[in-house]
Amino acid sequence: MGQSDRFGLLHYKVHHTGAYLKEAITREQSLRALTINVAYAWHQEHRLGSIEFGKIANMTVYDCDFLRDDIEKVAEANLVATIVDGEEVYKA
Repeated sequence: MGQSDRFGLLHYKVHHTGAYLKEAITREQSLRALTINVAYAWHQEHRLGSIEFGKIANMTVYDCDFLRDDIEKVAEANLVATIVDGEEVYKA
């Protein structure tokens, strides 16, 4: 998946107008769908899915603010770091 395609589905759902607008989800809903809701579906919400003391710290860091930046900037976001079990395993 290319850099500009990383958040393609999100861009489509948030930015699209017309027949699918009533099916659009918010950025907050999409973030929860990819984090805490997945952990809940796996019965792992006590270990994963949110940033809290005592939980496993697995995350990716991008060069944008997913919830506040313009959707075009989010769609072009670049990976800055990857953290697995609290350890930085990739840094751009």
